Amino acid sequence: MKKLTILFLAFLLSNQLIAQDSKTATKLKDLNEKKEYAKTIKYKQGKESAFDSKALYYKAMAYYWTTDHKNALKFFDLAISTKPVNAEMYYYRGMNQFITGENEKAITDFDDAILLDDKKPDYYSAKGDALYELKS
Repeated sequence: MKKLTILFLAFLLSNQLIAQDSKTATKLKDLNEKKEYAKTIKYKQGKESAFDSKALYYKAMAYYWTTDHKNALKFFDLAISTKPVNAEMYYYRGMNQFITGENEKAITDFDDAILLDDKKPDYYSAKGDALYELKS
């Protein structure tokens, strides 16, 4: 009975942590949609290790839109390594790398985005741009 109680408490606690991450992602998404990037960057700064992948992605996007490409890359990497991932994470990390001249890495990310969602023409276009820059 004691083991069952401990397992039940652990389950409740893990669900609560997941819900908090979802609230964080929702808050950061809202701030990004309002283009309040400075607020997004400062939100729970230093506590990002507890964020889910979506929250890390929104933090990365704030850095991306403020042209802090070094921190954007850091948070895109964290978002992708945290999982689950989506095509947009790879696409925007690829765009970030394309902007900084890392075209080979950008192409790899665009390929990953296309594997996850092959219906977005922007992904193919960005890959084409990166390939063109490689040959220039």
